[in-house]
Amino acid sequence: MKTIIQSGVLLIVALSLLASCGGGGGGAAPVCTPTGNMSLHSTSTGTTPLLNITMTRLKSDPVTTVPVFVRYLTPPVAAVLAGYAPEAVNPQTYGIDIASFGSTTANPLQFNVTFTPTPAVGTYQAAWRFVAVDQTATEVEACQDLPVTFTIMIN
Repeated sequence: MKTIIQSGVLLIVALSLLASCGGGGGGAAPVCTPTGNMSLHSTSTGTTPLLNITMTRLKSDPVTTVPVFVRYLTPPVAAVLAGYAPEAVNPQTYGIDIASFGSTTANPLQFNVTFTPTPAVGTYQAAWRFVAVDQTATEVEACQDLPVTFTIMIN
């Protein structure tokens, strides 16, 4: 498991948490089981739930950014991390990147998902996994996957 957003000494713990969050089996990537302690939104006000992202771009289009606001309900939270599940495809392979934006202690915490239409024309599917860990960095407070579909079309 690779962690894209990391916070100090939590890196090693975060790697194991991202890798172990949720169940799974049969060779499929484990799925986070939302606990209600975290929600994803398309606005900072938290009025619009974000269940997935679908983006269609022309091959020649510039990079497109979609904000994702991660709200957690059970403070104190030491870090909110973004990565992808073990055995899953790294979304960056498909031109789908992620970065935190603004204050790392904000609630909601903003991440920006960017779409760069550099891969071949086609439709790509991946998922970003968000994990909130407690102050001791030993417990997962919340875990949620965000499915992303990126279609790149010919000009």
